[in-house]
Amino acid sequence: MWSLALGESLVAIGAIGGAVAMFSGSIDRGASINRRLPFESPAFGATALLLVVGLPMSVAALSCWRRRRLFPDLAIVSGLLLMAWIAVEMSVIRSFSPLQPTFFLTGLSITICGYRMSKRSKRATEE
Repeated sequence: MWSLALGESLVAIGAIGGAVAMFSGSIDRGASINRRLPFESPAFGATALLLVVGLPMSVAALSCWRRRRLFPDLAIVSGLLLMAWIAVEMSVIRSFSPLQPTFFLTGLSITICGYRMSKRSKRATEE
């Protein structure tokens, strides 16, 4: 369980850091990519990253660290949101980065771990 919480925490920190860097302008993806962003706005992209990945992953990580009852379900949702973010990012920006498959697989791993823990929890409750 600690590995799930650690993975979620690292993704949350990365997403929040990426959003802050996009807001501040320290990450500049170039004019051609900025034109492909909704409203041609890095600030919109940063806000979306924060809301779609950073916040849900933070809540899931905190829930997992504190061993709350819903942490497996939160892991599933946050992992699916991360995978959806990568898919949308690739379709909107239309550029490839080695980080995209890495984070897609990370989202898949988080989703699978959450699913397995959810099944294990439900079996224990039934018994």
